[in-house]
This record gives sequence, C-alpha cells and structure tokens, in this order.
Amino acid sequence: MASCIREILIITTPRDQPAFQSLLGDGGRWGLDLTFAVQDQPRGLADAYRIGADFVDGGPSALILGDNLFYGHEAGRVFARAADTLDARRGAVVFAYRVSDPRRYGVVELDGQGRPLSIEEKPDDPRSPWAVTGLYIYDGQAPELAARLQPSARGELEITDLNRAYLEQGRLGSSVWAAASPGWTPAPPTACWTPPPSCAPWSSARASRSPAPKRSPGAWVGSTPPSWPAWPKASAARLRGLSAGGRER
Repeated sequence: MASCIREILIITTPRDQPAFQSLLGDGGRWGLDLTFAVQDQPRGLADAYRIGADFVDGGPSALILGDNLFYGHEAGRVFARAADTLDARRGAVVFAYRVSDPRRYGVVELDGQGRPLSIEEKPDDPRSPWAVTGLYIYDGQAPELAARLQPSARGELEITDLNRAYLEQGRLGSSVWAAASPGWTPAPPTACWTPPPSCAPWSSARASRSPAPKRSPGAWVGSTPPSWPAWPKASAARLRGLSAGGRER
C-alpha cells in the first residue's frame, strides 16, 4: 500500500491460487485491482515476466517476492524515490540491504557512487555485504529480456540473470535501504510461522551493524547519484506490480 501501486498481478502455483483468490478477492476492499495467474512449474522468478507480459503491457513495473516483507515509516518514500529514477524505457533498480552473511542471498557489488559493478547469486566468496532484496523495479523491456534468458543449471530463469542483463547494458541502478528506518524480512520456510515478537524477525537481515555510508533513507551510496542521463520521472503510482513465489533472491 505504501508503494501507491494499485494494479497487482499475483502469480501462484495451481494448488494455491484458489486460497489466494478466496482470501484476497479482487482487492477492492483495499482500493486495489488484483488479478491472478499461475506458474504451473517452478521455472524461476524471471518467468514472472513471461507470465505477466500482457499485464505489464510495455510499461514500468515492480516485482516483489511473496515471502519478503518491507516496512517502516520510510519504506514508501524509499520505494517512490527509486521509482522516480526511471520511466518505461530506462532500466531497472534493485534494492540493497547490508547483511551479516551475504552468502545466503544474491549480492550486488557497488562502487563509491552507488553504481552496481557486479551481481551474483549466493556466492561462496561475496564481493560485498549488500544483499539484493526481493523487490525490483523494471522498465518496459523486462519481458523482452526475460524471454531471452536461458535456464540455469537448476532449470529456472533466474532473477539474477535478468538483473545482470540490465547491468551489462549499463542500465541497472541500486537503491540502499538505510539500516535506521525501513525493515526487510526475507522469511525462510522454517521461520514463516514463527510469531515475531515486536516485529523482531527483521533482525535476521539486520544482524550486521557495521557502519554504512552516511545518507538519507533510500539515498544512493556515495555522495551523488550515478551520472546517468536525465530521465523523465515516473511516479510509483504509474507502476504495475507483480508478486511471485519466494524461492530465490
């Protein structure tokens, strides 16, 4: 809700879709417009853009993993600032969060100005402490780029490969979640049903308290944003949202 996105496509397994539809309906009670689609096999997160190509319809969109929670009084503002950096033609944004054990996540390496240098999935020897969270903003090219991806060794279209495609084009940006404000909970299956005392589960991702570059919430790492061309602004309200399963980050 804080993102201002109102049109959302929820992608589920065939077994789970009736339960989601029964619980959420069309979203009207919250002022949302919800539609549903099925991923009949575990083909990876980037497959969301094959399934949702007609829904996105050439416009900008945000993709969120179903098991990721973002909260805090600054969360909506962080998202809106990132959304305002691109229009329907101009790249992608990943959200980075400092963690104590980046080997468990996709990892983005940033330069001093906040520009992504590399991105890799669950590396044995991480190049940075910045985990790629399960929230992404893409321009209208995401379905086309996702369609070009080849399945990984596990037979899936990896979201890291989609992000790397943008990186190779020089069109991937990174927005950092400031540790003092928004929270992020990537819920592992073993912890999904553990009642969190006072929203404590986000401590799992916030376990590292090593100093981060000084910045306002949602600011780019370093003193200035990347020196990309001036892009027409696209407010978060113009984005469409996709929500997919959370097996991969």
